[in-house]
Amino acid sequence: MKEIYCQHCSKHIEDRGDLVVVQQGIWAIEPYHTKCYGAVAKGLSGLLVSGPINSRVYSLSIILTVIITIVAIFLDIQGIIKLVVLFYLLYVISMRAWSWLNYERHVST
Repeated sequence: MKEIYCQHCSKHIEDRGDLVVVQQGIWAIEPYHTKCYGAVAKGLSGLLVSGPINSRVYSLSIILTVIITIVAIFLDIQGIIKLVVLFYLLYVISMRAWSWLNYERHVST
């Protein structure tokens, strides 16, 4: 198994409960310990703060985006709005999948 290291303290992350995967920029994601993420998040403000990708809130946002996408597809909504919603859905799902493939599956539960 691949070892995952915290971006803040560079120590090994052993437990999935201690892993926080955070989006940095548009495509980059980085792993943190829970405590390290708290320390890093305190120093950031505004648009730079990203919530954890491997959280229940992010999973809920994916579910809500799926519902909105289904509604947009079946209702008579403008074509560009459908595309924007669909691309956003693909984006949030791809970020979640990227997080799982690169980090979450490599740490124990």
